[in-house]
Formats: sequence, C-alpha cells, structure tokens
Amino acid sequence: MGSLMRTISSRLSETGLRRVRVNLDSRSYDIVVGAGAIALTGHELRRLGAGSQVAVLSNMGVLRRFGDALVRSLEGCDFAVVALTVPPGEKSKSLRQVARIYDALGAAGFNRADTLIALGGGVVGDLAGFVAGTYMRGIRLVQVPTTLLAQIDSGIGGKSAVNHARAKNLIGVFHQPALVVADPDALRSLPPAELRFGLAEAVKYGMAMDRVLFEMLEAFTPKSLEEIVYRCAALKARVVEEDEFDRGPREVLNYGHTVGHAVEVALPGRFTHGAAVAIGMRVEACAAVKLGLLEEADAARQAALLERLGLPVTVPAGPVAPLLDAMQLDKKRRGGRIRCTLPEGIGRARLGVEVPDSLMQEVVMECQESIRSAAHPGGV
Repeated sequence: MGSLMRTISSRLSETGLRRVRVNLDSRSYDIVVGAGAIALTGHELRRLGAGSQVAVLSNMGVLRRFGDALVRSLEGCDFAVVALTVPPGEKSKSLRQVARIYDALGAAGFNRADTLIALGGGVVGDLAGFVAGTYMRGIRLVQVPTTLLAQIDSGIGGKSAVNHARAKNLIGVFHQPALVVADPDALRSLPPAELRFGLAEAVKYGMAMDRVLFEMLEAFTPKSLEEIVYRCAALKARVVEEDEFDRGPREVLNYGHTVGHAVEVALPGRFTHGAAVAIGMRVEACAAVKLGLLEEADAARQAALLERLGLPVTVPAGPVAPLLDAMQLDKKRRGGRIRCTLPEGIGRARLGVEVPDSLMQEVVMECQESIRSAAHPGGV
C-alpha cells in the first residue's frame, strides 16, 4: 500500500493538476482540474479520510468509458466499490430513482462515513447530489463530471434537485461536494454538438464576469479546453463563496437564463439547455442595448462568438406569446416585472435589471426576425 501511495503521489505532482479552493468554512473543498485527474480520484478521496465504501452512480454508457479508470483508482486505495446505474436522460431525475438508490445504499450497509460519487453529466450530478444530501441526513459527495457543462457549472456549488410532475427541479437541497474532479480528457469523447452546448455556459461566464475568458473563447481551439475549465471553475467558486445559498449575488450566473429557460419551456425538446442559453444571451444582450447598458458593438461581438462556436442566436419563427408567458413564471420575477442579469460590457454584468414586458417582446421579435438573414452557424 505504501509503495502504491508513493507512486500515486508522484503521478499527482507530475501531471500538473491544478486546484481551485471553494472556501466555505467547514464545507470547503477542492476542484481538481487536469488531464488524467479521474485516475487519481482514489488518492484524493483517501486524503479526505473517507470511509471504506464508495458507491459510483452513473449510466451504462459513461461507466463503460470512464468506470474502469475510476474503479481502479478507488480499489487501489483500498476502497470497496459499488456501481449503481440509472438510465440516461432527464427522466432519471425522479423520486422513484432516488428511492431505488436509497435501497441499494442501505442494502450495502452505507453509513455517514461512506461516499457517493457522481460520474457523468448534469442529470447524474443532480441525482447523486440529492441522494447524498438526504440519505442519513447527508453523506460525502464527490462530483466527477464528464461533460463540459457539468465541469464548469452544474458540478460545482452544491445545488441539487430532482423533478416532480408539477415542475422541473421542484425538490432540491443544498449539499456541497467534498471534492470535484474535472478531467478535460473526459471531454475528448464528447460529440461535437455536446461540446458546443457546454461552451455556451463558458460564454456566459466570459460575458458576465471575465473579459480574458471571453477573448480566449474568441480564439478557441480544443487545446484551450483545460484552461477554459480551470477559469470557469475559479469563477464559479468565487460566486459560490459569496452566495452559497443563492440569495442574491449568485444571480450573475443567470445571464441568458431568463430567456433561455423560457425557450426550454415554450419549445420543449427543441433545444438543449446550452443552445437555449445561447439564444437567451443574444436576446438579453439586445435588451441591455435598448436599456442603454451595453454598447451595440459588444452585443454584436457576443453574437459573432456564439455563431463561431456553432451556437444558435435567433428565436425560432412563430408566436412570441408562449415565450413571454413562460417568463411570467420565472423565479427571478418580482412585482410583476421580468428581472434579468444583463451585461454592461464584456466581462461585467448588472443583477436584477427590470425589463418591461413590452421591451422584452420587442427584442424577442427583433431577434426572431433576423432569422431570415442570419448566417448559418459554423462549428468549433
């Protein structure tokens, strides 16, 4: 065991892994970023003094791609590993699956010293986070995200929820992970479309918080993915430290999401989350221009970047009323007004900006009408 641990420690230093610390007093944790990080998860978990049992929650496709490296790492550090799988897709974020996982953990004798690892994208991360936050009033959670969206956003911050028949993400908890392992090598197997949709959230960070990141995305190549993951993780950590329980400052992460969520609700199944957010950023940037917050040149620069990355920037043709109706239900709405996080320039945003319904309708229609002349998006 000692020889193995020395070998792992040597590999850890040689790989050049970087860490982002999320400082939350007793709930603080590291985000470990770097190629090959999945194979060092066992070492990282041993450093935390975890109990002897680990359950890995995933779906069969992800488990086939990454499970061997993860399990070898865990077993090499003397953890007993149980693999649990759920079907891919949003339907797995259900109380039925939660109960099934509770049963499996109970049957395996899991206690509060043991660990649940989420290996996968946002659905698995949400499901595991909810289970870990509620089983025995909370057990250790490790996020090992394998999609870009999960590595830079949903896998960090401790917000987890499952769906209910009445609403998406209706039942949730705040339960911070003990560790996040973001391995950019895992992104190499992603379909190009899925990578593009994850980049939409990176554009959000760049436009709302980090001009350098925005410029890095303008010069994007696959070789820059690791640096993009690292910078986004650092930005998310900073926001979570300031507003762990989503009471105000965390709204900076909602840029593009007021309209984006409305697109998802009004046009179910038409767009992935990332594509909907890209459309939302285009519309919300146009609203910022109309309100005098943003220069038109900066809005155009954002639109050009989204198109270069192969993301949609136009609202589909059709009635706009369903989109506006969906915005009426947005959780950020106050006093009958739509409230958005809007950019004031590349790398800066203002929170809680009230957007009159008439103005939102106007900009949605303008972005919709431009579909006739918009160039077909390219690709990364």
